[in-house]
Amino acid sequence: APQARERFRELHIPRRPSFGRIEQTRWHSVPELVTPLFRSSFRRRLRVACREQKAIALHAIPHRALDFYDSYLVALALGLPYFLQVHDDLLYSAKGGINLSFASSALQEVWRGAQLRFVISRQMGEEYVRRYGPQEFIIITDGIDRVAAAPVEPRGNELRIYFMGLFHISYEENLRVLLQAIAGVQAANPAARISVSLRCGQINARDIREAANVRILPFGSEADVSRDLEEADLLYLPLPFGANFEPFVRLSLSTKLVTYLGSGVPILYHGPRGAAVADLLVENDAASIQTALDADSLAARLAQFLKEPALVREKASNALALARKDFTLQA
Repeated sequence: APQARERFRELHIPRRPSFGRIEQTRWHSVPELVTPLFRSSFRRRLRVACREQKAIALHAIPHRALDFYDSYLVALALGLPYFLQVHDDLLYSAKGGINLSFASSALQEVWRGAQLRFVISRQMGEEYVRRYGPQEFIIITDGIDRVAAAPVEPRGNELRIYFMGLFHISYEENLRVLLQAIAGVQAANPAARISVSLRCGQINARDIREAANVRILPFGSEADVSRDLEEADLLYLPLPFGANFEPFVRLSLSTKLVTYLGSGVPILYHGPRGAAVADLLVENDAASIQTALDADSLAARLAQFLKEPALVREKASNALALARKDFTLQA
């Protein structure tokens, strides 16, 4: 075991020097302005590390900087295979951080020159083929090693809604509409007991944080999430609305989706049409789909969960089938 740990130990090669405490403040983006000055130094240190560690390949994920391109140049210099993995569209994730025109040219060169290309979704791969040229790609996202045997049984007039993961500020409007919808359902059906649990660490919006039926939980372990799922009746999957977020939602696949699919708990997708997540769920009839920030229509969706358990169970069964087919580690 000690020998294995040494073999797979992590080495950190920073792109630039640290600016200390400023990195943890609202000015954290300022140091990035000088990062281009250190690109040649980063490449030199990476070359040294690759030689010392006897690297057999380089693998990079483009996100907010050009280190993916610098590592590609090092791979070329050392004659090493290079593997590109795309989680989010660089032209979205790097906006405001680097020169997007140069980043796009660099990504085109890397897309064409990489030995293997991994993408988070079919939509991402197809878009990059359209932009950067026809190349084969492999779809890789999260996987799960266990899938529930059957959908959870509904609890009559009780509906415990659950969310886990990072709660982006862009989701706040979705959640406000959800809380309005819940109020509408309870006004029409006073016997309905509906609550929302968010395992997301914190939420800045005071109105959401102090809502009577909202419980905010700290980030937890996989075991914590597993216990949460055992107590949940409906899994909430929001994505942001608006043109600013279109490149993100259209191409990226939320990794929490995979956990949701395999849980046996029904899923409520609340986001725009045309998102990669929405396409997958609609194609497989694996969730209830709400594609508007409209409290009345969302209230009708929630009422459906309470009144039509057979339909809810069918969608949850479809989600389990999708998890087994595409997202188990053995699939």
